[in-house]
Amino acid sequence: MAKPKQFNEEEVLDKVMHLFWEKGYSGTSMQDLVNHTGLSRSSIYDTFDGKDQLFTRVLRKYMVKDTKTAEVLAQIEQGTLNSWTYLYNFVDALAQEAAEDSMKRGCFAANTTAEVASCSKDIVALLQENQTSMVQHLTEVIRTGQRLGELNAQLEAEVQARYLFMFMNGLRLSARLDNTPEHLEATVTAAMQGLRPAGD
Repeated sequence: MAKPKQFNEEEVLDKVMHLFWEKGYSGTSMQDLVNHTGLSRSSIYDTFDGKDQLFTRVLRKYMVKDTKTAEVLAQIEQGTLNSWTYLYNFVDALAQEAAEDSMKRGCFAANTTAEVASCSKDIVALLQENQTSMVQHLTEVIRTGQRLGELNAQLEAEVQARYLFMFMNGLRLSARLDNTPEHLEATVTAAMQGLRPAGD
């Protein structure tokens, strides 16, 4: 009969997330995981099936963010939420988060993307899933805003959505070198100007 676990899986995932965030996927060894969690190798393998599977669970936990696309679009349609303001605040929130990161760790998902060559297929698939979901959300917001005259109608919505996604990833990586609030704010403002309707 198997012994009951003497630890909380969610607490372990939270601990390991900070370790992976600090050292990266490639830089974290199984021994690091043992030392950081206080668990034995056998406990880690029995519960999480190894480093790759553990990292995948941690990354999925980090990326679970409900963008509430339907709710956002409804508010834009009703005129209670301006699409340009929403997108600006969406991007600016990441810049503010980066500015307040005293350890300059960057974004866990963006950092993982930067070392994707050493990641397993499951991790790459998860990163791609996150990108597809985010680009789809941004595309729908941009299309709605264009139709209402709140955003530049001359832009290709999906192309602009991909640009914003890449910009956000790049911003969070660059902020690991320079997260001066004024620099980040000015960069966000410059990136968002092209979305304004012509003449604004």
